[in-house]
Amino acid sequence: MANNQLKQQKVEKNNPVVWIADWNGSNKGLGSVKNEYLSAAVIRQLGLPTANLFLDNFINYKEGVILGMNQAGVLNKFFERRTGITAAGIFVGIASSIVFKCVRMPGEFKDQKNILSSPYAYGEKLILGVTFEDPNSFLLKEDKTPQIPPQIPNGAAASVSNVTGGRRMITVYRDLNIKGRCLKGSGASTGNSIGVWS
Repeated sequence: MANNQLKQQKVEKNNPVVWIADWNGSNKGLGSVKNEYLSAAVIRQLGLPTANLFLDNFINYKEGVILGMNQAGVLNKFFERRTGITAAGIFVGIASSIVFKCVRMPGEFKDQKNILSSPYAYGEKLILGVTFEDPNSFLLKEDKTPQIPPQIPNGAAASVSNVTGGRRMITVYRDLNIKGRCLKGSGASTGNSIGVWS
């Protein structure tokens, strides 16, 4: 049993868990929710360029990215301010502990919502793969300028690696697709070791 517990701790450490951001209401994006506290928190953690990817929707199929958070439940309870005796409350008091991550979908899911075997759901639990990558290794745009991944606003999320010479590496979070989603008609799911990552 002790061996199993060690394995669980190792998996938990190497594969963090997040939940897809959700807001209790029909609006599911930073721009449509119009909550200054929530927007400020996302901008502070991910930067404005990345936060802008989630203005219309917390699940952005066009760019293949998802806004994840480290707590289960709707964001209202953390960021919605009320008036009167119940103002703030315990949940609002711990809003500063909410951590947001920009999570990449498997590459083939990008802009393919209509033919995905099952759509991503708000509040859904995701297990992530985490890698450190060289920001200079990304493909160039048509004009030959670097294609900076969306979760790295102006390189702000880069962390210095232990590589000789202090080369900067970026942290990239990807959905490991534990639900086995695939494109309809493809006949194959995209697991954590299979598929084309964006």
